[in-house]
Amino acid sequence: MLQFTPRHPNSAKALNNWEKKSSYLLREIIKFRTYIETLQSASQRRQMVDEKRISWAAAKKDNAAVIITEGRGLGAVPRPHRSSELEFDFLSTAFA
Repeated sequence: MLQFTPRHPNSAKALNNWEKKSSYLLREIIKFRTYIETLQSASQRRQMVDEKRISWAAAKKDNAAVIITEGRGLGAVPRPHRSSELEFDFLSTAFA
């Protein structure tokens, strides 16, 4: 702004260009801050869902082992579950 005196013909153009650039930079700052906040929120949500999935799968596995071994006696070995069944069951019940 100091390059042009207020009476100079290019002063208004320079001021207008500066205002446009400032406005653009402010929009970009807001856009990237929003993007960062969204990524942080999604990361926290993903971590929470993963923790629930792990605890749910462990609880389901423990319950299944108890049910399977009750019918077979003391030497029974619990059969493993397929992970796709656990994920499907978790997703269908967690967000219902």
